This record gives sequence, C-alpha cells and structure tokens, in this order.
Amino acid sequence: MSFHESYSPSALARLFECVHSLYLGQGVYTPANPAADTGTLAHKVLEAILTDSEVPECPADMLEQMGIVALDIISNLPDGAELYPELRVDTGVPNCAGTADVVAVSEDWLVVEDFKNGRDPVEVENNPQVLAYLLGAVAKFGMRDHMRITIIQPFAGGRKSVEVASKELIAFEKKLKSVRAKDPKTEPPNPGDKQCKWCPAKFKCRAYIQESVGLGLAHPNELQPWEYESYYRALDSVASAKSSMDTQIEQSILKGVPIKGFKLIQGRGSRGYTDAKAGENLAAKYGVEPYVKKQKTVPQLEKELKKIEDFEVKNVALAELADVTEYKAGKPKVAYADAPGKDYLGDIEDELLS
Repeated sequence: MSFHESYSPSALARLFECVHSLYLGQGVYTPANPAADTGTLAHKVLEAILTDSEVPECPADMLEQMGIVALDIISNLPDGAELYPELRVDTGVPNCAGTADVVAVSEDWLVVEDFKNGRDPVEVENNPQVLAYLLGAVAKFGMRDHMRITIIQPFAGGRKSVEVASKELIAFEKKLKSVRAKDPKTEPPNPGDKQCKWCPAKFKCRAYIQESVGLGLAHPNELQPWEYESYYRALDSVASAKSSMDTQIEQSILKGVPIKGFKLIQGRGSRGYTDAKAGENLAAKYGVEPYVKKQKTVPQLEKELKKIEDFEVKNVALAELADVTEYKAGKPKVAYADAPGKDYLGDIEDELLS
C-alpha cells in the first residue's frame, strides 16, 4: 500500500506519535479552512517582501505585520548569510520533503526559520517539522559548525530559537527513518491530545472514541463535580469527531455513494438583499435606521416595517421588501435516514465544485 508524499514535515508531529493515522486518513475529505487560507496568504505576502517581488492583494494589517516579520528575519541572519525564502528541501527519507519558509546559509551557519500565523503556541525545541526542514537543508548545503531552527509566531510568543547539534540532527534522522519503516496499516493506533487534535481521521478511529468516552467514574452511578472537567473535555472530543464524520458522510452522499442509516436534508436557508443599497434605501424611505453597527438583515428590517401603524402603508412596505429580497437555500445537513426534514435536492455537481 502506497502512502505517497504522506510523510510531509508538517505531519510528522502526529506521525511520530501515531503512524496508524496515515492508514486511517486515506481518502478522507478535508474541508476548506478559512484560517489556513489566511495563513497561506500571509506566507505569500512574506515571501514577496523577502524576495522584493509583487505583493499579492491582502489586508493592510497583514501587510504591516508581514513587514515586521520580514525585518525580524533579516535582522537575525548570521553575518554573510545567503537567504533562501520558500526553499524546497528533501530529507532523503522517502516521501518526506517540503518547503521551508526561510533557509539561511553562511560559511559557519545553517539556519531554518518557520513562520506560523496561528494563535496556538508552537514549541521550537524538538519540533519535527522544522528539524525535517533542517535535515533537508543539510542534504542540500552540507553540515555547518552552527545550526539553528526558529519558530516565528507573531500572535503566540514571537521568535523562539534553539541551536541544534549535529548529533541531535543525526538522532532525529534515525527516528524519522524508523517511523518511515513502520507499516501504517498494521501499527496500532495511539490516541492522545497532541496527535489527535488535528488528525483528519479521528471520526472513524475506535481508539480515539474509546479514549474520549472511556473515563472511569469514581462513583458507579453518578458523575461527581470533580469529574466534570474530564468528562466535559471528553464530550468536546466526541463532538469534534462527530463534526468530522458529518463532513465525510455529506461528501460521500453528494458523490452518489450512500451511507447506510443516513441521508441529507435541506439545511435552514436565509434571506438576503438582492442589492445592499436597495435595502438601505427602503429602510430610509420608511423612516427606519438601516444600520446597527452593520446593515440590518432582512428579518430585522421586516420586524421594523411590521411596526408601521397604517395597515396599507405597512403592506406596501413589506411588498417592496419582498421585491429586494432573495432566498438562499440552506446547505445540506446530515441526518438519520428516518429523521424528519425535507430531503436535500441540491445540484450535486455544483456542491462538489463549490
């Protein structure tokens, strides 16, 4: 069984703890992630600044922040170092290659820096992702007397650096090779907070579910107050798995592959203006303030118009509101096959393309 390009440096923290997740994750649909999209844009802006190339369109605060990050990177370069932004490196271990945000090379120094746009603190010491980039940089440029890895996290701790001795990097390479040699299919799962948090396959991992709900009660019949936190966290874990499972079931049915016991129903739709200005003008026409921090929604404006005392004027106003309103159908929602609710009849092809 092939797991081509599955051992990417960004996945190593999870794979070092549970290589079985590679096997479970095959074919799992990964939904769009707005936070990840923001991070990708931030990386592109940073690369453009470092390479003095055209900066992609981005929010002003992002451009300012990436300018600060770029200055921080340049200010911490070793003397005489050559800078290589967004450098593709290969560890030499099969299917384990990636792109380092920054590699800097001088006669005495080899530096790898990784930018993180998120707000969850990431530790730099023994960080498998950045160590893998360093290993790839060594394969490309050779070992240096001094080597350093850095995590730059503007929203969670700033710059964090640690020097890496050659013997430490050699030990990491051995560990990476030993993990790569394991068979993901036959290796037992190893659930835990760190490796399961971002695992795309946890929704179908029996070990994860059992770990989440299998906490022993101190009292056989009643949950005690001192146990609330543990069980609350367990419920969070199960809810996270259910959300992932919903996504997989939805995608399977949309692709024409039914899942026994489930169906898609029409999610709740919403009303919006055909044109925002038309809604604003209509509100002003009938003496209604169109904004409360932001423009009032159609239901909010409708509620205000219903307060008009003159019956005829009120009906005309509501009719005019209907003329500038459009209905947006709700997204599909996973439900049990025997659950009430209108079956989802959306265009499957459109859903797949969206």
